[in-house]
Amino acid sequence: MSIDKDNLPKADGQENLTNAPETTETNQDAKASELTAEDTTGEAPIQIHGDSAEQEMTEDLEKLPEGVVPDAEEMKEQKPTSIEKDFDENADQDQAQNEDEEENEDEEQTVPLKDYDDMSLADMVKEAKELIGTYAPLKLREAFGNLRDSFRKKAEEIEAAAKEKFLEEGGNAIDFRHDNPHGTPFFDVYAEFRSKVDAHYKKVEAEQEANLKEREAIINELKALYTEPSENNSHIFKKFRDLKTRWHNAGRIPKAQAGNIFKTYYFHLDNFNEFLDLNQELRKMDYEHNLEVRHSIIDRAKALLKEENVQKALNELQYLHRMWKEEGVPVAEEMREKTWLEFKSLTNKIHDRKTELNEKLQKKQQENLEKKRAVIDKISKLIEGDLPKSHNAWQKKIKEMKGLREEFFALGRVPRENNQPTWDAFKEASKGFNHEKNAFYKNMKAEQMENLEKKRKLVEIANEHKNSSDWNNSVQVVKRIQAEWKKIGHVPRKYSDKIWKEFSQANNQFFDRYKNRNNEKLEKQKENLDKKLALLEEMKTAEKPKDKDALLAWINDYSVKWSTIGYVPNGKQDINKDFSSLTEKFLTDAGLDKNAIAKAQWESQIDRIKTTLDEDALRNLKYDTRKQMDEVQKEVTHLQTNLAFFSNADENNPLFKNAIQNIENKVNELKELESRFDDLRHINLDALEQAQDAAAEIEADAASEEE
Repeated sequence: MSIDKDNLPKADGQENLTNAPETTETNQDAKASELTAEDTTGEAPIQIHGDSAEQEMTEDLEKLPEGVVPDAEEMKEQKPTSIEKDFDENADQDQAQNEDEEENEDEEQTVPLKDYDDMSLADMVKEAKELIGTYAPLKLREAFGNLRDSFRKKAEEIEAAAKEKFLEEGGNAIDFRHDNPHGTPFFDVYAEFRSKVDAHYKKVEAEQEANLKEREAIINELKALYTEPSENNSHIFKKFRDLKTRWHNAGRIPKAQAGNIFKTYYFHLDNFNEFLDLNQELRKMDYEHNLEVRHSIIDRAKALLKEENVQKALNELQYLHRMWKEEGVPVAEEMREKTWLEFKSLTNKIHDRKTELNEKLQKKQQENLEKKRAVIDKISKLIEGDLPKSHNAWQKKIKEMKGLREEFFALGRVPRENNQPTWDAFKEASKGFNHEKNAFYKNMKAEQMENLEKKRKLVEIANEHKNSSDWNNSVQVVKRIQAEWKKIGHVPRKYSDKIWKEFSQANNQFFDRYKNRNNEKLEKQKENLDKKLALLEEMKTAEKPKDKDALLAWINDYSVKWSTIGYVPNGKQDINKDFSSLTEKFLTDAGLDKNAIAKAQWESQIDRIKTTLDEDALRNLKYDTRKQMDEVQKEVTHLQTNLAFFSNADENNPLFKNAIQNIENKVNELKELESRFDDLRHINLDALEQAQDAAAEIEADAASEEE
């Protein structure tokens, strides 16, 4: 039986309608050519091998269970005429789509690119756990491959550095052992990933085997419909529609059986259609049902024109073409071309939207490519010219590098053909930067160890002064070492926190005591006041020597005792004037003049400093003497200036003579002060201390000999 049908081999609307002459191909041969490239399963471990399509078909038919494969003679005897098609002959090839391709088309589930080489081992373990908890196993194959390679590379570098240090410290290579605490956690996660991939394939294989049995059962039931027909047409038609629906919903099957199963199904479907041609009632029912399916598909295609997500519309359009082929063929002759052309026109319009989308995507991807190339160029320029010489300068470069990396990963996709080259260029530029950075910090390691030793010495000084009560001296020392600490620079990270804690604790302890020093100081000064009051009373009641020299020595001894006591509270310093007045009275009562008293008091001060080795008293006395010298010098200069007013005066003029006398007195006073200051400059407390120590040793030796 020959039926003219429209020949529409392409469902995407890209070929014009053509009329093809009838041929002598059998329906079986037509279906064979239609489904030669059929692939229904995605990846599977079984592949088809054969010298030709005919041999492949023969071998596959032999594998089918009994009752499924039609008799060879039966297939040869039936030679229906080839017909023009009102459907997309490739519409059911979505059953053959590779799983990897499906995953690549899923934009939302794409695993983002990352530069794992820049991560620490701990971060890689964390990243692996996050990946396996976020994405499907098959999508992680590339990511986990890169992650595994980066982990091994980083681990080897760390082990090599540890071994180098071990050997530098005098270790023997045969004794070297390195423990990577992150190795086991990482490869546990990696093993979990491999296990999930294997489990996925086993699940897919089991599902495909179940689907194969389902399709074989459908074929057997379809064959029975026309070989063992029922007298009830309604029953036959309902059974036929159910079989077509089951076939449509059946999933993928193993590749090795795919071609044979589909060819066998369409062989029996053609036979059933010829059976329908003999039964007008069944044919009419089939036409009407199929037409309803076509109309519903056309309505849905119209709705897809308004779908904002173009890719979603294209995916559903592919499904509609498959349904058209499996559920909407055949229909009455007068409706065939009309419905098909309407559906084909809608298909073309949806594909036009795909073209527009692709153009936008290509433009955007090209823009991303240019931007990523610009980022890569900036990374390369980070290490061009003179490299940074300091830690701070490198930190600035590292901050820039981090920003560029974030910018690179924030950019979207690039054209597929440029994807790998762009990624390789980025990794190469990043590798170059990291190489220079690591080289700098490796060379800086020795410098950091030197800094560590310097800071340890400052810690020792801080500990020496943390309990000191020599406030004036210690506060200056502590401030000085704090300033030196800031100038030293970085130390190895593993020592940084510890040594800073030691240093800061010592400083804090000193300054806490320094803030509270006044309370402690006041109690001590009150104690000193009581001692000085007692000493004054003792001097008043004591018997004074009558000899002037002996009296001077006696007063000098009390002056030393007085100075040894120390300071008194603010507002009580007049007690020092009381002491001076009392000693001056003793000297006056002994018949000494003003100059002799002043000289005696000065010598008493000098003897007191030499005896007590009081560096502060010596410094203060020098300051006071210098201040007096400056004041007298100003007075002399002032008097000499005033003398110019007497240029024409008589030498016997009383005013002139008084001015001359005042100048002479001040000059003599200045000379006396200069002599005193010279005495102070020649006082060597260190030498005096050594002499006292030597004298003490001699006395100790003498006492030892006497014993």
